[in-house]
Amino acid sequence: MLFDNKGKKYLEAMSGLWCTSLGYNNQELIDAASQQLSKLSYSHMFGGKTHQVGIDLAEKISDMVPTKDAKVFFGNSGSDANDTNIKLLRYYFNAIGKPQKYKIIVRERSYHGVTVASASLTGLPVNHTNFDLPFSALGILRTDATQYYHCSHVGELEVERLLFMRIYSASPCAQSIFSRLILISLLHFIGS
Repeated sequence: MLFDNKGKKYLEAMSGLWCTSLGYNNQELIDAASQQLSKLSYSHMFGGKTHQVGIDLAEKISDMVPTKDAKVFFGNSGSDANDTNIKLLRYYFNAIGKPQKYKIIVRERSYHGVTVASASLTGLPVNHTNFDLPFSALGILRTDATQYYHCSHVGELEVERLLFMRIYSASPCAQSIFSRLILISLLHFIGS
């Protein structure tokens, strides 16, 4: 629960924009943070610098994932993580001699953050309006959102959308307008 300056109580259902999923005033977290702050209140890990707490946490995370010798890269936010992923993908494909592989397919009505790159991934017009985001330069391609209620096309049946999304997600060749039109025609033919 949250309280405003007049004592009115609020149920805060977004976890403080996803950073308080373990609740407010969680004594275990307060104690852990206080203990850490008394040892090392802040230290960056930029430019190859690190510290023992970062090393220990990276090793613990690495041991939890199903990848042998996994590497861990820490960021400050989800937006920062998405920007870093874009840079790492570009770096990788440039390094292996495939610089043309830079396209990223994102869904409408998706949320990926508010930095320039992550807002470009986000599928919400309010995050795009008046920002001149570099969609083409980043190779951003959009596809429909999966929700029938908000994103169906005029005359589209829910079963058509579900079937289309299942095929569309599984098949790279189904990712074109032509394929979509063929699929809808086929569904109408089967239904008649």
